[in-house]
Amino acid sequence: MASTIERVPQKANSRKGRSFPGFDYLGRFTSATYELVVTAASDWADKYEWGKRFGHRVRIRVSEENRPFIDVFRETYEDDEDEETNEVVAFMLRYPSSPRWEDRLTQVSEFCQGADFVIVNFIPDDPNNPRLKDAQEPRAWIFDCHLNPQIPVPPNPLHDRLLTNMEFHEALKQERFSKDSEQEIIGNTRRIYISNPNGVSILSLLRRTPASQVEGFRKLFANYLSQSPVPELSLRETDWWGLGFVIECNLPYLAISTHDRSDTRTLSQDKNLRARDDIDFLNLKSSTTPRDQQQRSCVPDNAVLHVAVFSLMITGRSEQHSTTVCLDDEFFDQESRLMSDEEIESLAGREDPITLQPEFKRARSPRAYLLVALEGQLERIVDHHANAQDQLKYSIELYNTISEDRSPAMDQWIKRFPLILNKLVHFNSRLGEKVNHFLTDDAMVGSDGIPYGPLWQGLQAEPGAIKSLRAIRRYCGLLRDINAGLEHLREAYEDVRRKRKNDFAAEQQTRDRTIEQVTVAAFGLAIMNLIAQVYTGKPGKDDESSRPAYITMVVSFGAICISGILWFVFRYRSRRDRAG
Repeated sequence: MASTIERVPQKANSRKGRSFPGFDYLGRFTSATYELVVTAASDWADKYEWGKRFGHRVRIRVSEENRPFIDVFRETYEDDEDEETNEVVAFMLRYPSSPRWEDRLTQVSEFCQGADFVIVNFIPDDPNNPRLKDAQEPRAWIFDCHLNPQIPVPPNPLHDRLLTNMEFHEALKQERFSKDSEQEIIGNTRRIYISNPNGVSILSLLRRTPASQVEGFRKLFANYLSQSPVPELSLRETDWWGLGFVIECNLPYLAISTHDRSDTRTLSQDKNLRARDDIDFLNLKSSTTPRDQQQRSCVPDNAVLHVAVFSLMITGRSEQHSTTVCLDDEFFDQESRLMSDEEIESLAGREDPITLQPEFKRARSPRAYLLVALEGQLERIVDHHANAQDQLKYSIELYNTISEDRSPAMDQWIKRFPLILNKLVHFNSRLGEKVNHFLTDDAMVGSDGIPYGPLWQGLQAEPGAIKSLRAIRRYCGLLRDINAGLEHLREAYEDVRRKRKNDFAAEQQTRDRTIEQVTVAAFGLAIMNLIAQVYTGKPGKDDESSRPAYITMVVSFGAICISGILWFVFRYRSRRDRAG
């Protein structure tokens, strides 16, 4: 079976110039091997903790899963029919609360401010309007499937295709399970991907989330909409509204972009949702080198180092019934994860935008799906961080080639370079530590690459899960390598700073010596002038009345000469002591 699985086509680096001829084969492969996989999975379900809790088929009530939590809240807590519910507060409020969670609630509320007005008063625009060419309009994708490929999913014209923000809103308004379904069913797997979500996207999700999934969506919104995002990677059990599980994966990272491709989303009071730092100063150019001989730039013009976040959440009652939502920042990427209808037709198949792999007719289980998605995103992050590291390294090399130039740009470089370096170290190290903690403490991956964590055992039955887990370990090692390289850059910067400081001190000494020489010359001229005045002021032999004044002038002259000589001797000895 293992050799058969290895024949599944793998994702290439770019969609251009490739197609998916193996899609029909994938369908035959997954259907033919389904019974074998189910049999193996049943053995794991009875043997390991995850299977005992979530591996068996839990039947769910269709009426409960189709009913949004907000509707439940209104019926339970609204006494006055005229009272209007603050949907964001009702959804996000937890008990007991905390100051940190209150801040998260405020940020989600600010982000969704005005979204309801847009939904109610939406007027569609002409898609060919040139004004929309560079607009960062959210794009979405919804896909429903079963772990069993033999169970058909009712077709839906708004599913499994590229959706605009309002089409996504309309798709969510439809009930997940039809009214013709049985009262209790096993459920299905739903996947949702949104690129650059805005307030309308979040409010649409919030309004249609059933009560059993609220805990997972709260964490998703709080993690993604934080102005200071932190890495999260965990699998935990929840009993907030019945027994279930929540998988969190929040991955903040840094990427080089430009001002015109920066995130335009804001919170209230014009606060940017995502921070960014101008790094155009890295493009050092010597003021003495001819323009046609200037070296290449490190980064594009108007470049920024931008914070971005990839946030994935999976929640459900069992392996058979779960919901996956991915909120992704794509504003700086040249190629979107979401394939257009033309790309699907030309490539003869579709990629899952979350895992960036061809779709399987049999859905992966939640744990395996997380590992595949995490593998793909870590590859993307490692590439962005390594690129930023390379540009910082090249900028230091540029500085060393023109370090004699004392322009304001060089002073700006010395001041701002360590700030950017420290920020990259901070993001990279935190992410590496979180992934390492996940591997060692949560999944408890052994030297054989097999997970032994209580909720992670039994993944051997999942096609591709162990392979992805090993790839995650490799990317964790690459993050450590990047961190080591950044520490070397820190040492190189300190060498540059010390050399600049020493050069400045040497220049200062040169200036001091020049000043001393000028002072000595001026002092010598003053002495010669005094000598001339003393000589011309000498009284005659018969002029006894002028002699006391003359003697006073001679004494003053002597005192000035002695003071000047002592000053020069003191300066000389002080400079010699510092040099020694």
